[in-house]
Amino acid sequence: MSSPISGGFLCDCRAVLASGASEELERIGVMLQSADKILIFGAGQNGRMVARILGLRGLRPAGFLDDTPEKSGAMVSGLPVRPVAPADGARSVVICSIYSPAVSYRTLNERITALGYRSISLFEFLRAFAKEELPFYWLGPTSDLLESASEIEWLASRLRDDRSKQELLGHLKFRLRLDFAALPDPAPLGCDFNPGWFEFGLIDGGAYTGDTITHLTNRFSAGLLFGLGVEPDPANYAGLLRTIAACEEPLRSKLSGANAALADKPGTMRFKGGARQASRLAADGADEVVTVTVDQLAEERGSPKVICKLDVEGAESAAIDGAQRLIRAGHVALAISVYHRPDDLWRIPQQIHAMNPSYSFTLRSHGHDGSDLMIYALPR
Repeated sequence: MSSPISGGFLCDCRAVLASGASEELERIGVMLQSADKILIFGAGQNGRMVARILGLRGLRPAGFLDDTPEKSGAMVSGLPVRPVAPADGARSVVICSIYSPAVSYRTLNERITALGYRSISLFEFLRAFAKEELPFYWLGPTSDLLESASEIEWLASRLRDDRSKQELLGHLKFRLRLDFAALPDPAPLGCDFNPGWFEFGLIDGGAYTGDTITHLTNRFSAGLLFGLGVEPDPANYAGLLRTIAACEEPLRSKLSGANAALADKPGTMRFKGGARQASRLAADGADEVVTVTVDQLAEERGSPKVICKLDVEGAESAAIDGAQRLIRAGHVALAISVYHRPDDLWRIPQQIHAMNPSYSFTLRSHGHDGSDLMIYALPR
């Protein structure tokens, strides 16, 4: 099978890098340096990061714009938080720090520019003005993509449908050019994901507050032996248990939760909690969390086959190592987030292929702006 990204496409990527991309990034730097006023849209974690970077460059933003009523009038990072309102200067610039699967920058950009501001996305800002902060989720240096061309071609040759290939092309163009229009529309979670088994368990790694385990268990209710949500953050885990308790029978009796993190081996690890969806394993985390493996959980529940979703904030590769027994036997179907690190997109399928070459892959976006991009791995 020939790769859809060989030859002309890679030449096109190199042409983009050599011509328009560097000029666009330079323009953003000039825009910030010449702005009458710089504001940051969103006073959350990313907004605080943007404020810190601007301060290091000698640029003091005038404050934050935020829709959250409780934040209005507060001080964040020493800067005032204001309600979103029209611009009061012709050269006012807003850096949009929002990065959420549920919100598109294209929609936010339309709103920001309609208010009279010039708008810069978080990714444009980081690539043009703060390369030392990279990688940031999927965003890395554009040169890394071209250096990984052979690995990306390997992935393209193993995608089993045309939509997956178009998804791949769209995300590569987006990562190279930051062209938001190149991104495909989000698809429903779990679409075209059915191994055709009669009986199986379901493990939701990074279950958060139960938003996906209920969706997946309803989708795969026929033949479901159990549904287990694995969530390490205590606050998220409490929400998961509430979601399970609100389910109707007979589904509710099949669902349970585990306050733990998926990893490559059982034990304990350091953990950074309290960040909602962004809580994660981290060597410098203030908390400690119990770790479990997919193989261990399936064996404990006597399930010969498992459907497993992994969205574990950058720990996906380790969680896959913890599912080696099931992967080698072809007894696990996987839906894996591949947007937390730039090279997860091709390295994670390679990791699975090394354990069992019979797996084939589809690629789907479930969120905006490169977020919630998932590889579906099915055994033949």
